[in-house]
Amino acid sequence: MEQTIDQALDEVRTLHEKILGVPASLPEPAQCLPFPPGVDPVRYAIDEVEHLRRFVETTGVPQPRTTWIPRADMFATPEGLLVRMEIPGVRREDLEVVLVGRELIVRGTRKPCWDDKHRPLATEIPWGRFERRVVLPEGGGEAIDAECRDGILEIRIRSASASGSREKRIEIH
Repeated sequence: MEQTIDQALDEVRTLHEKILGVPASLPEPAQCLPFPPGVDPVRYAIDEVEHLRRFVETTGVPQPRTTWIPRADMFATPEGLLVRMEIPGVRREDLEVVLVGRELIVRGTRKPCWDDKHRPLATEIPWGRFERRVVLPEGGGEAIDAECRDGILEIRIRSASASGSREKRIEIH
C-alpha cells in the first residue's frame, strides 16, 4: 500500500511524541531548504519515515519521561496527613496513586488541550506524563483515601503502624 505524505507526517508526529514525550513542532518555511534537482520531496519524506519506523522497531521505544511535576502541599490533620496536588486537566482514569513503603507516588498524564485543527503558537501549560513522590513520616499509610475534584487531587492518610515495603494501589474517587 502506497503511503501518502499526510500519513507519513502523522506517523512522524506520533513517533516523535512517543519517543520524546512532546509534540513535534512544525518548521517555519524560512527554515526549510529546497531539495536538490531530481529529488522528489514526497518520496524522500516517505522513505525517511520508513527508516525511522524500522529504527524504532529494532531499538525499541523508551518509556516516555516525566515532562512536568504537579505542585503539592502536605498538611498535618487530627486524623493524620492531607496531601493536595494541583492537576487541572487530568482525568481520573489517567491517574495512578500508589503507596510503596513510606513513599506515596502519584503518576498520570495530562493530554494537550489542542487537536489537529489547531496549531499552537505558544503554550505555557505543561502536559504529558508526570510523577510526584512524597515521603510520608513514620507511622502513616495504612488507611488512605484519594479524591479528585476541580483539578485538585486530595489524598487523606490516616495514621497507623508503619506499612513496610509492600505496594498498595489507592482507588481515586
